[in-house]
Amino acid sequence: MTLLAVATSAVAAVVAIDRGLPADFAGILDGDSANVLGEFLLWRGTAIAPPFPLIVAMAVLAFLAPQHRLATGLLTAIGAGGVVGYLGEPQTWDAHPLYTPLVMLGIALFTSVAVLGARELRGDYAARTVVA
Repeated sequence: MTLLAVATSAVAAVVAIDRGLPADFAGILDGDSANVLGEFLLWRGTAIAPPFPLIVAMAVLAFLAPQHRLATGLLTAIGAGGVVGYLGEPQTWDAHPLYTPLVMLGIALFTSVAVLGARELRGDYAARTVVA
């Protein structure tokens, strides 16, 4: 699930950069539509994708999670934070038909990462193969 979330986030980032969709989380982040790429590469992300460093961290943690409980915990936190991020973005609630599938898939995948990671941390080993 995590690698699907990474892939979906990468596609969403490309779309957001192309369409000039800066992050505007809860009206607090006032992104610059002329600099979506720069903000994505550093820390803000876009209206429909998390920041690049977070996407890279997810990819690395996905490979570490089967052997390291800390990696699973970090992925669980990132998954939960991703859901909050999507739900706090105005673009989520007023999405163009082009973005809606990416947003819905992102919410579903980040939710899955959080839930499956939490199950793994609780000792439900059936979730182990799905987290990564």
